[in-house]
Amino acid sequence: MLTFNVRGLGGKIKRRYIMKLVGDEDIDLLCVQETKREDISNWVCHAMWGGMDCEWKSTPTINMGGSLLSIWKKDKFELISHFRGFAYLGLDGVWKENGERVVIINVYAPCNRA
Repeated sequence: MLTFNVRGLGGKIKRRYIMKLVGDEDIDLLCVQETKREDISNWVCHAMWGGMDCEWKSTPTINMGGSLLSIWKKDKFELISHFRGFAYLGLDGVWKENGERVVIINVYAPCNRA
């Protein structure tokens, strides 16, 4: 599993960097924070993942910040349900390698700078 605060997913360079990390490290599940995108699509997820063998869930952008994205390999994790709220995205499912039921929560905790 990889978690990554991308601080904006608008540019190709960041998407390519994530794709390289996912491929090089053989990542099964990716949690991205602060995508700053309202228009997450299959195309964006497949491009970052490096293929179509993934599923994903996301949250909307909040005040030009936040927005969470979780992507996983279809053959590693089976989603049963998901839940989301302000600054979190939860996945409830089964990790296929061992049949264990797991809950994975992707959290964005913005800091207020004084």
